[in-house]
Amino acid sequence: LDVVRNDISLTDGTRFVVITGPNTGGKTVTLSTVGLLVLMAHAAIPIPVDPKSHVPRFDNVFALIGDAQDIQSDLSSFSGHLAALTKLLDSAGPGTLALLDELVVGTEPDAGAALAIAVMEELAGRGARGFVTTHYTRLKTLAYEDERFANACVGVESDAVTPSYDLKMGLPGASNPF
Repeated sequence: LDVVRNDISLTDGTRFVVITGPNTGGKTVTLSTVGLLVLMAHAAIPIPVDPKSHVPRFDNVFALIGDAQDIQSDLSSFSGHLAALTKLLDSAGPGTLALLDELVVGTEPDAGAALAIAVMEELAGRGARGFVTTHYTRLKTLAYEDERFANACVGVESDAVTPSYDLKMGLPGASNPF
């Protein structure tokens, strides 16, 4: 297995990085890797980074990855996701790192994108920082309108149609459902 080096950064003015790209799993792996490395650094476990790297201290790390559906509690995927976002919004502040996979999916795409933007703007306004994965085009354009947001994308190896895990900061990616 080859190691894929990625330079992941949140500059001083950037609150959230929007990670986009094809439907191959690279976005979620990147999001999970960020969370794991932050938690390892907080636990004083050495992490495989450049010695000049800096990992900020967060008071809390919130990860919403996967389906929050719960039939026993009468929660659909969408309502389970919103319940988890409500918990995050109840406690988010300057010391929060939010890792949000496929933010606000499971509803009408335009409404989902609008709600996702509202959540990101609220979190950024409270001083939280984070990473969001999405296929919503509207979230990709947010970085061009508001300096608190930045784009990044992952790619796919075209010959094997497997994730490349190569994160490119500053660029939006294209979904590839086929």
